[in-house]
Amino acid sequence: MDTFQNVRREALFLNFAICADQPFTAKQIREAIAAILRQHHGIDGLPGIAGDVAKVFGDKPEFAVARMQWVIFVVDTVYPPRQRRRNVVIQRRTSVSC
Repeated sequence: MDTFQNVRREALFLNFAICADQPFTAKQIREAIAAILRQHHGIDGLPGIAGDVAKVFGDKPEFAVARMQWVIFVVDTVYPPRQRRRNVVIQRRTSVSC
């Protein structure tokens, strides 16, 4: 798994301005992730993001599991994992007739 993909997921998880029950764009998702990364960069960096995610899981596990499932779907849609990006390129090349 791509480490930066996990960081994106954790950052979106912590940005409660983006909710599953509201419409959003890919740009809004990217901006929400960037905002959390900027916020934590000056405080405690990436370990702080992971720690904050763990705290939410500890405080509200039933909420955290559902939110993380949604976050994984959204982040993987906005930032497709590398393997899936490669497959898309390969599929496009193989479907083009010469």
